[in-house]
Amino acid sequence: QILPKALIEIPEMGTIGIHYSLLPKRRGGAPLTWAIIDGLEVTGLTLFYYDEGVDTGDIIDSVEINIAFDDTIATLLDKIMIELPKLVLKNLDPILEGSNQSLKQDDKQATYTVGRTPKDGEIDWSKNDVELYNFIRSQTPPYPCTFSKIIDKNGKLKKLVIHKAYLE
Repeated sequence: QILPKALIEIPEMGTIGIHYSLLPKRRGGAPLTWAIIDGLEVTGLTLFYYDEGVDTGDIIDSVEINIAFDDTIATLLDKIMIELPKLVLKNLDPILEGSNQSLKQDDKQATYTVGRTPKDGEIDWSKNDVELYNFIRSQTPPYPCTFSKIIDKNGKLKKLVIHKAYLE
């Protein structure tokens, strides 16, 4: 979330956040979904100090997370829920003691992703098989799933929701 400067400045030791990518790469919205759509094999978590920018604050620590070819957004979130507490606990005492180090982000290395809404889940059937597979697995429950508009045998427009895919 983008926090106003007045709120960021309240805690004396700084305001800390977690971003679901290896900052400065993939700043912005829906980085996990985009990591799968883009076919990445690695993403990560970054613990960082908030500033007035979008995911631009100094990095406290980060951890890489592998993305397997059969991972979905759900299994990737499961991996994050294992690594997230470890990352926080590893850094909590140094932060509270004021002995932690932080690293300024290199803005020249920054990339951005954009947020997504359920309507962004419509499938573009002109994509190749791997692109379609990645798109579908990036949007499985608990996220809104991908869909395609179809015409049923009675000529009515329907929405076909796709919860998972396999590529053989």
